[in-house]
Amino acid sequence: MRAAVSVEPRKLVISEDYPMPELRPGDVLVEVELCGICGSDLMDWYVAQKVPAVLGHEIVGRVAKLDPKLDHGLLVGDRVFVHHHVACGTCRLCRRGKETLCPSFRSSRIEPGGLAQFVRVPSAHVADGLLHLPDGLSGETATMIEPLACALRGLKSAGASRGDRALVVGLGQMGQLYSRALIAEGVSVVGTDLLPARRTLAAAVGVVACAPLPEEISANAPAGDPWDLIVLCTGHADAFALGFAAAGKGSVVQLFAPPPPGGQLCFDANRLFFDEITLQASYSAVSRDTLAALSLLASGHLDTTGIVSHRFPLERAAEAMETARRQDSVMKVVVEASSPSPSPRT
Repeated sequence: MRAAVSVEPRKLVISEDYPMPELRPGDVLVEVELCGICGSDLMDWYVAQKVPAVLGHEIVGRVAKLDPKLDHGLLVGDRVFVHHHVACGTCRLCRRGKETLCPSFRSSRIEPGGLAQFVRVPSAHVADGLLHLPDGLSGETATMIEPLACALRGLKSAGASRGDRALVVGLGQMGQLYSRALIAEGVSVVGTDLLPARRTLAAAVGVVACAPLPEEISANAPAGDPWDLIVLCTGHADAFALGFAAAGKGSVVQLFAPPPPGGQLCFDANRLFFDEITLQASYSAVSRDTLAALSLLASGHLDTTGIVSHRFPLERAAEAMETARRQDSVMKVVVEASSPSPSPRT
């Protein structure tokens, strides 16, 4: 089969004869239709830990093969979303609601990755991370299930609810999705980014957008009250400094994007204590979050306008990656691994 193989950070080659994954009992083979490019696929330090590898985990496709002796509740031709990791559900971390730290979550994976024509979905994922997609949901919208699920987990961890006020720092693809998830929850959102195009896109869906300057943020802050939530959708230390400076009594400051390894964040611990500011991080998502994301997208209650900006065929995956690294008018990039087809269920 064809696959786009990352052999080192920023170097990707197309393999025309990549080994087809072999199914084990309970597994399902999915023909990949589309795969979104995640920000983690673009972080050199993160990719360096994985190469050589087929990246891609925001997968939409169709069931191509399964064991007919097993009752998956699936048929060949079913259109599905594939989740990348699955927690055990029983360990100490899972019992504490920290499933994304579960050893099984970290070690489980699809094979080889979404930038390929086919992926093997292990049996545990079939049971907990494979979702039927409604006919009316477009493939491009469905690639947002996983990143939106991450945002929904983040806002739940932060305790965001209707009537709250949030500041989102960084309006790339994740900042846009997180902002829209907050708006769908009834939260008022101010978003800030260096790039005017990103601010314009956010403003079109109800975000009050401003430049990342203390005076601009102060001018748009809640009158007489602190922010309930400040979400850092970029891992830059300057963004953290800006967000922490904006925090007030009782604010939650959430790291939603990873700083590089060894990165140091500076803050006034005296303010942290006396203002009871909560610092927290939110990483990835689990099956209940993907279910919630699918429901929100399928209902149309979350506006996805403008999120997907570019689409490339698999043979141009390297160009897709380089495009995703750009800023200017680029938002979310998706790769078409195979042509969508109206395959009947069989």
